[in-house]
Amino acid sequence: MLGLRAKDQPAGHLLLLPSREVLFVLPPPAPGKVYQVWVASNWKRGDPLTPSTRSVRGVLSASVGGGDYVCISLEDEGRDMAGQSRPTLVLGWASL
Repeated sequence: MLGLRAKDQPAGHLLLLPSREVLFVLPPPAPGKVYQVWVASNWKRGDPLTPSTRSVRGVLSASVGGGDYVCISLEDEGRDMAGQSRPTLVLGWASL
């Protein structure tokens, strides 16, 4: 289990599974919102992120590699993620 951080404060936990997936368990998002997982390898502040899993439910997972950076954000349900590299509202992040 890894701690998520937001604005340098603890923001919850994620579970790193043996299959190299991270598992998030969150309350359902507000109507019209979705959770979006973002992943990057060897990430440094300012680098683009890659959108991964998106869900209207509070339980979601994403595949990751060793040393990856992962964050979860809250996005508008209608936002097209094609070509996006920045989350709207970061709920938490962790470096694996």
